[in-house]
Amino acid sequence: MEGIHFIVNPAAGRGRAARWTERLRELLAADGRPHEIGLTDGPGHAVKLAALAAREFETVVAVGGDGTVNEVVNGLRGTEVALGIVPLGSGNDFIRMLGIPENAEAALRIVLEGRSRRVDLGIVNERLFVNSIGIGLDAAVGRTMNRTRWLPGKLAYHYGILANIFFYRNRVIRWRADGEGGSVKSVLAAVMNGTTYGGGYRVAPRASCDDGLLDLVILGDYGVAGRVRHVPKLKTGRHLALPKLEYLQARRVRIESAHELPILVDGELLPDSGTGIEVEVEAVAGGLKVLAEPRPG
Repeated sequence: MEGIHFIVNPAAGRGRAARWTERLRELLAADGRPHEIGLTDGPGHAVKLAALAAREFETVVAVGGDGTVNEVVNGLRGTEVALGIVPLGSGNDFIRMLGIPENAEAALRIVLEGRSRRVDLGIVNERLFVNSIGIGLDAAVGRTMNRTRWLPGKLAYHYGILANIFFYRNRVIRWRADGEGGSVKSVLAAVMNGTTYGGGYRVAPRASCDDGLLDLVILGDYGVAGRVRHVPKLKTGRHLALPKLEYLQARRVRIESAHELPILVDGELLPDSGTGIEVEVEAVAGGLKVLAEPRPG
């Protein structure tokens, strides 16, 4: 296997990835090494393209956001093909701990340099994820964003927060994290491999993508006034001192609820089951080979 296969999600970043594709072709022509570019045509297509590309190429690059990265990683499952990332999505949270710049051309240079490191993955209900799982208010925000695609990414996220912070209904969840567990009425729960989601909200500031652990964050039963006061603290990581907060690190996490709760995996909504939720999550230590800057230190 040799060469690089690029998988471009034209819808990523409200069409930003599609607009950058011609520039990508110019840069790769100047570079001269073997490559191919494939464009996705809808949800799930990147999984299929990545699985096919893994048979012929030593590197497969996701050109898009965290959702595109998620699909490509699932397509590469069971291989030693290296993942590259050119971040052109709305949030681009997974790259924040990898030393990959948000500038697309700078990120492409890292891909072409070819230096790699190993990072952790997670499995949620048999599907791989790279960065985050959100359950509750944060996923409801994502659902609102899907309905307001006419807004730019970060503006859509802030609108989604305002639209849900007043009307979301807290629900009881049951959780287990390795040997610990409990039941709590909560605003949101997140299982994190990375530190941020939602375009930079530092939900799990203690997280590391190469410690073999997942970070479970549960924000408890805050009403509207408490949400208005405390949810913005997730942006800077100042929420860790809140009294109604659980923060644990574990290799395995389970979250259940009798209520149907929205669930985001790497920024993409899972289909509603209609019968409550059962979420099984497990860390996969060193499960991904990614082209990125070496770990500091």
